[in-house]
Amino acid sequence: MGACYLQKTFIEGVRGKQIKNNGTLPTLLIENNHPAIVSKEVWFAANEKLKKKAIEYQKSNKYDDKREGKICINKSIYSGLYVCGKCGKNYNFKINNRGKSSERRIFTCASNRSRKECQNDDLPLDVIDIATLKMINKVITNKNSFYKLLEDSFSEKNDVLKKQKEIEELQEKIDVLQAKFKKYKDIDDEFYREVNKAYKEKLKPLYLRKVALENMISTATNISDYLYQFKKTLTPYNHIISSLSEFPLSKVFSRVIIHDREHITFVLGNAGDFSLIQNMDDDILLEEETYYIRKKKFVLHYGIYIN
Repeated sequence: MGACYLQKTFIEGVRGKQIKNNGTLPTLLIENNHPAIVSKEVWFAANEKLKKKAIEYQKSNKYDDKREGKICINKSIYSGLYVCGKCGKNYNFKINNRGKSSERRIFTCASNRSRKECQNDDLPLDVIDIATLKMINKVITNKNSFYKLLEDSFSEKNDVLKKQKEIEELQEKIDVLQAKFKKYKDIDDEFYREVNKAYKEKLKPLYLRKVALENMISTATNISDYLYQFKKTLTPYNHIISSLSEFPLSKVFSRVIIHDREHITFVLGNAGDFSLIQNMDDDILLEEETYYIRKKKFVLHYGIYIN
């Protein structure tokens, strides 16, 4: 274009590090500073193509809508929702052999993007899309039943008064043990050190349980918010949908756990510690989908888990 954009960065102090100039200092754009390598038309066309490719790849963190000249790209519908049941990392999609007859969209564990580090394997993204769409339509078709199941699950797991009473009982036990512990706290005799050690071991599980209960109470509000959001999201949907782009996945499913190539769990409710959901024993509305990888047959089993 033949233009020169000055002071994009600056150095703080005499030997400071180079810092990106986001409005801290004035910048200067000099038009026709030197002979252009490409025309403005070619430059803008090339950048438009780069933006389209970025959207296609869903590089959601690459651009920031607050910076002039950049665009903000929506996150992929899969971002942060699909997780590996083996290592806990997110599953991401990528396109192999782009533009070729052998082009494939695949879903891969983030641990395996550069090299194989997780036991879990890649899956064809088309199969994930089919399974996800079926589960969404199951939820839409049976939304009133799911409202009731979620409410029952939340009321059972989030009885705040019951948890508060248990915390009080735990605190009483902790106070008794601490009182005994203080008697021997400053004695150096080997026997008493062993006694103190035993008291500490007794206190540890009580403290852990108390903290866990306090965390459960603090998340009760978040769970209520989720239930409200769940109802609000599903209210406009009275008929099944035909495309994932029509539906806000993350407002309904809190997690989708990929156990392996043949088992996936769609979680409704509290995402919590999804590592506790190790299998599909408690899943409902089970479905299956047959697919092939290099002529090898797989049967994907998937269902919904109310957490």
